[in-house]
Amino acid sequence: MALQSADYMSFLNDDSEIPTDVSFKVFERNGEEDQSEVKFKIFRGHKLLLSVASPVFRRQFFGSLPEKADPILVEDTTCEAFNIMIEFIYKKVEHFNFTCKTFAGLFEVRNISEKYQIAALVTKVEQEIACRQLSRGNLIEAAE
Repeated sequence: MALQSADYMSFLNDDSEIPTDVSFKVFERNGEEDQSEVKFKIFRGHKLLLSVASPVFRRQFFGSLPEKADPILVEDTTCEAFNIMIEFIYKKVEHFNFTCKTFAGLFEVRNISEKYQIAALVTKVEQEIACRQLSRGNLIEAAE
């Protein structure tokens, strides 16, 4: 089988023959002042696959000072944005779609994509933002 025809999403299943070797604990605050409203989600992945998609992951896992923590703590994003980034890395191009419905969600995806230097996702997000219609209901959200 060629690499481009592999179903990488199946590798994230609990019963995968190729187990994940890294996890991320993504923290999401529901308001800056209320510290008690912190939610998080654990995401699993494969260092090698993530490193192919992102030079930041490559340096983090295989650089001169590789990350040893597990789970790796991730802040300053949303669980939805991190999940979309992981799906973009693992899914075939023709199967990837944005699941976020808001401009705020799309901008979060753009920010995390820039942080991890995934240029193809940055471009795809910018195209998605350009295709979205502004209305009275989402104008303020888009401006923020």
